[in-house]
Amino acid sequence: MNYPNINPFSGFAYDELLQTLLPDFVLAFAFFTALCYAVLAKRFGQQRPAVGMSGTIGFALAVGLVWWEQAHDYSIRNLGPIAVGTRGGRVCIRR
Repeated sequence: MNYPNINPFSGFAYDELLQTLLPDFVLAFAFFTALCYAVLAKRFGQQRPAVGMSGTIGFALAVGLVWWEQAHDYSIRNLGPIAVGTRGGRVCIRR
């Protein structure tokens, strides 16, 4: 069967934002915040300053990464084949 395109955001002005930039931002924010918290929690003992600073640094780094991605017409979606190849290579090497 031939189904029509049912994307509710296709006519929306922020189509690119919702399809590429927002997922990239969410992934980058989660990664950078977790990384910063792992480092700062040792220094501040898992207190509120560590949470606040890791959130702020993670947000700033995620915005910078998404800004760079948009300037260079790049997305995390482009890393899919690279990630699969790298993981497959690691599995083959360990055996």
